Amino acid sequence: MLSHNASYEDLQLAFQHSASTFHDYLNEFFDIIPILATRFLRPRYIDEPHPKISVDDRFFPYFENCIGAIDGSHVPATRSPRLQAPWRNRKGSLSQNVMFACDFDLNVTFISCGWEGSASDA
Repeated sequence: MLSHNASYEDLQLAFQHSASTFHDYLNEFFDIIPILATRFLRPRYIDEPHPKISVDDRFFPYFENCIGAIDGSHVPATRSPRLQAPWRNRKGSLSQNVMFACDFDLNVTFISCGWEGSASDA
């Protein structure tokens, strides 16, 4: 569903289940994400600077207390016409706002998803 931008209606036809069934199972799946994140996504260097920072004089004075970087992205979303308003972003398309954090080894350490596309425009 997420990778193919399929709607609940597409899934209902393909798998012959109701929208309520997909809604319940997708909510259950997304409730598990924070639990998995605390188990698998954690920064390695919290108490001390990352080795790439501490050994390089160009970076250490500026990033000595930094443990990573944060960036956000808009992921395309599909909603029924009556529920589209909060999901419409500033460019007019439907999206979900997702925030990622990574360490200096480019390992993902945090993911926050679930905000409607218009959340960044407030």
